[in-house]
This record gives sequence, C-alpha cells and structure tokens, in this order.
Amino acid sequence: MRYLLGRLAGPSLGLALGLALAAASPLLGQPSKDQQGVLRIEVEGKVVGTERYQIVHAGSTIRAQAEIRLEVAGETVRQNTSLVLSRNYELLSYEWRLEKPRKSFVRIRMVDGRARVIFPRPDGKEEEQQFDFGTDRMALLDVNVFHHFLLLAHLYDVEKGGPQTIRVFVPQSVQPGVVTVEAKGVETVEVNGKKFLARRLEITTEDNQVLLWISDKKGIVRLQVPQSHVTVQLQD
Repeated sequence: MRYLLGRLAGPSLGLALGLALAAASPLLGQPSKDQQGVLRIEVEGKVVGTERYQIVHAGSTIRAQAEIRLEVAGETVRQNTSLVLSRNYELLSYEWRLEKPRKSFVRIRMVDGRARVIFPRPDGKEEEQQFDFGTDRMALLDVNVFHHFLLLAHLYDVEKGGPQTIRVFVPQSVQPGVVTVEAKGVETVEVNGKKFLARRLEITTEDNQVLLWISDKKGIVRLQVPQSHVTVQLQD
C-alpha cells in the first residue's frame, strides 16, 4: 500500500497498526461531541479517494469508524477502521481491515500501557506481538486514515497554548516517537464554495509536517501534507 502521508516518524516495521488516544483535554477547549463527515483525498490536485468517518460518544465509550477508498498509482485500496476509546481517550480496542488489493487485518487491545497486536502471517496463521509503552498517554496514527488527526487534536492543551510535544506510536515504528502540535489561530477557510471558521494546527515531526484546519461543527475542514502534495478536505 502506498503511504500518502509519507513517513511520520520512526524506522520501518511494515505493519499498519492503527491509532490510539489516551487521557486528554476536550477538543481545543470545547466539549466533546459526535462528528461525522466525508473527506475528499487529493494528491497533486488529483482526486484519489474518499474517507467517510463517524465519531460517536456512546455511554462510557467513544467509537470512531471509517471507510477509506483510494485509487493510487493504479492500485485500488479499500480499508475499514474501528476504534473504541474510553471517555478519557484511553484506547480500548482498534481494528484495521484491508479489503483490497488483498485481505488483511490488524487488531489491537491496550491494557495498562501494553498493546497486544494481532495480525496475519503469510502462511495464513495469526501472530501476536506485545509492545510495552509504560503509559497510556500516547497517540498512534494509522496509515492513510485522516480523521485520526481530528482525535489527535484532543491531546492539545489550548489553555497552555504554544508548541506542545505529544508522544505517538506510528504504524512503522517499534518505539514511541513524538510530534509537536501548535495552534496557529482561527482562520476563514473556503471549501466547495462555502466558508468555514476553523482553527489551524501545525503537526510537525523530524521529517514531515501536517497542516490541519478543524471546525467544532464540521470536524476536519482541510488537511494538507505539503511534502507529499496531499490535500484532504471536507466533501459534504
């Protein structure tokens, strides 16, 4: 699978693991709320796919699901994700399923800072690996799953402001890495002929940068990865 974002951090592991979020303040100082949307994914100005996501607060959990459809470099990619968090944004479970160009999956269970990861081996059997992070205060970013950046924003302390370092575990990394997140103010963003008031965040790693515009009502309005020439924006 081609990684639209490029490498966020850490050495290659070759596993598309997923995203987990732990205890955090409400999104940029606002109460948490259900959100959903369809994102249009573009590479160098050409539409290559869509992501349909939904984030629902249900009882004691937060559930985030997505369907991602991509056509990149002649390859058709179809994947689904399902993430369950506690109300404190602690990871309970995550599942990533690849439907095309082949069948595959990754399942994650997180308990007391330890991630139990299950994935298929080439011989068809399942393999399990465990990663001990020693803390639940961590964000894991999955490959080509863009609504996860909306959840990442929950880890930013808007009252403190300024650049803030957040620990992450990316799909290709065995050890935790870090990203720096900084709010850059509120801007008016025009998408599909409509104007949205959105807060801009800059998410920076050692070799990449993601620009994110989010709205309390619409969620992700626009996301850009200048280095990879990727633009993701609200479709409807």
